[in-house]
Amino acid sequence: MTSRLLQQFLAIAELGSLTAASAAIGISQPALTKNLRQLETELGVRLFHRRPRGVVLTPFGEILRRRAQLMEREYAYAMSEIDALKGTHAGSLRIGAGPVWSLSYLPSAIVAVHELLPDARIDVRIGAGGTLMPALCAGEIDLYAGALRDHASADHDLVQEELTEIESAVVGRAGHPLAALDNVTPAAMSRYPWVQFPLDAETHQRLQGYFQRAGALQPRMVVETTSYATGMALVRRGDYLALLARPLLSRAAAEGLVALPTRGSIDRFSAGVTYRRSVANLPIARLLLTALRTAVAEHDAPAAALASD
Repeated sequence: MTSRLLQQFLAIAELGSLTAASAAIGISQPALTKNLRQLETELGVRLFHRRPRGVVLTPFGEILRRRAQLMEREYAYAMSEIDALKGTHAGSLRIGAGPVWSLSYLPSAIVAVHELLPDARIDVRIGAGGTLMPALCAGEIDLYAGALRDHASADHDLVQEELTEIESAVVGRAGHPLAALDNVTPAAMSRYPWVQFPLDAETHQRLQGYFQRAGALQPRMVVETTSYATGMALVRRGDYLALLARPLLSRAAAEGLVALPTRGSIDRFSAGVTYRRSVANLPIARLLLTALRTAVAEHDAPAAALASD
């Protein structure tokens, strides 16, 4: 089985059509069909179901696609590591990050990397863990920074490193009717509209549990946005409420928002980085991990000191 056959297989899987794949990779359709049959013969299984308007992967094909994508990425890691050792290339890294990390910890870490590797290429994808962890497992990103997930520890190819514990608070505008109260109850919060950032299933369950335990109605999520700027602008201009991680509260305060005085923990979770073991061999990844550890420690230290006072 050659890398050429696997690359052609991946092209067919991505485009869902032999015609489109042959045009994309510059090979005739009969030759591509012949190579696909050769690959299926070597494996002894059918990789695609033929359909009137293209092809779809069989369960065998799904397994091969997942592994072939990782094989391609491992090869890219090897080339990056060799280039770095030769001093000819700084390397690249694809990062998936939750909103807290993209706004609080990641920027200073990336700056620290570029101070030592000015030509390093870093791509950042922002999202929730429910989307980014599957992307990491599929080889679409190299490192995920965000909430740690229990099921990741079962994958021996993945390394998890806890860097901090993050707690969330409910925020509203400084003049919000609830901001003047000494204790804001779940029942009071359920009477106001909420702006929701994309939540993974675990965070959503914890939020629901907070209101359920108090016997209150669930919060009315009337706006959902992936943009921190849009969400905070809405909260600043109306009587909206939003769930926000405490590392972002100083930024929110500068925008005229306040944390409501609630009792009990609404949401608390362990957070850190998850990455493939082979990624840690890349110089750019080692630098980023070191920089992230430093960024978290420096960012969280003032907050911890303030809480102890």
